[in-house]
Amino acid sequence: MGANALSFDVGDYVVYPKHGVGRVVELQSQEIAGAKLELYVLRFEKERMTLRVPTNKAEAVGMRKLSSNATMQEAHAGSVVEYHDKVETVGTSSKVST
Repeated sequence: MGANALSFDVGDYVVYPKHGVGRVVELQSQEIAGAKLELYVLRFEKERMTLRVPTNKAEAVGMRKLSSNATMQEAHAGSVVEYHDKVETVGTSSKVST
């Protein structure tokens, strides 16, 4: 494959705008109109759809890896702390104003 900012492997789950979460099921090489293209073959089970995305266009179309469980937990923990701080601030200010 060429030098891409993004790289996906067979088996990776990815997010594709407008279609949601899909899985890379194959990497293909095809010749179209005399040009050789390398493609990610994505399968979207919910929509029962297969999509081919040129590897050099993956970033431009917004394709990205699915966040890891650790990243999601870290983000969730940060938002809970932030929300908790706001609730306490509101609670404290309401007690002060009473």
